[in-house]
Amino acid sequence: MESERRALLAVKSDMYDHGDRFSSWTGKDCCGWRGVACDNTTGHVTKLDLRYPCTKTFMRPIPYLYQYDTWHVFLTNETIGVSKVNLSLQELKHLKYLDLSSNNFALAPVPKMIAALVHLEYLDLSKAMFDGLIPPQFGNLSKLHHLDLGGWYDNRLQVDDLDWLSRIPSLKYLDMSSGGNYLSGDMPETLQSLRDLEYLDLSGNSNVSVRMPTWLGNLTSFAIFKLVGNKLIGGEIPPIVGDFTLQILGHLDMSYNNLSGQIPRTMDGLCNINFDS
Repeated sequence: MESERRALLAVKSDMYDHGDRFSSWTGKDCCGWRGVACDNTTGHVTKLDLRYPCTKTFMRPIPYLYQYDTWHVFLTNETIGVSKVNLSLQELKHLKYLDLSSNNFALAPVPKMIAALVHLEYLDLSKAMFDGLIPPQFGNLSKLHHLDLGGWYDNRLQVDDLDWLSRIPSLKYLDMSSGGNYLSGDMPETLQSLRDLEYLDLSGNSNVSVRMPTWLGNLTSFAIFKLVGNKLIGGEIPPIVGDFTLQILGHLDMSYNNLSGQIPRTMDGLCNINFDS
């Protein structure tokens, strides 16, 4: 599709290039470009993988906490310049897979136009230096199976409610981890509607300060559940959590919280569990 090839080139024009990142993006056959895949029948672009190709995943702004126009990757001595999300991205209406992770978007807002890509099944915006509220319009992405919004230690993404998640019932993977102030208040009851979840990470949301929710026992598909460093105040672990972990959970990590009381006897049979404090 020539119109989609032009849209891809417009998107590329606003992405930081360290020299050979887009070296394969030449010629007419955009379906053969690195990070791009197309439907074999229609020719529409269905996959766009623009994650920054970095082997080291620990990055911090320079200078720390004060200026975000560059990122530095420790151990590789690499600086990542600023990227922007070009408006032409919304022309790729048939995308099922979009990965913008680990780029430096320099505290730009999360683009609302992503919510128009209603065929998305996979969306990764993690560690990409976006800022502000997660658009509730993301609830339009009803076909999502994988949603990664995880951030760094000083993550600036925020959410005031998660009701929009209830409109994505097919979610199997949800990462909203952070090292900073992300979720706040009660652990969202909305999450109990996501009955197909297999992976949930809410780690590092230091303002989540409630008791352990009993609705965890209603979820039926968990394989991995992480609640590290949320400072759950006065929270005892409900016995029902032990019941469901024995049945389906492969990994449970609730370390570095303010949990209290006894570990339920229902957890006696677990062999991969972390309650470090």
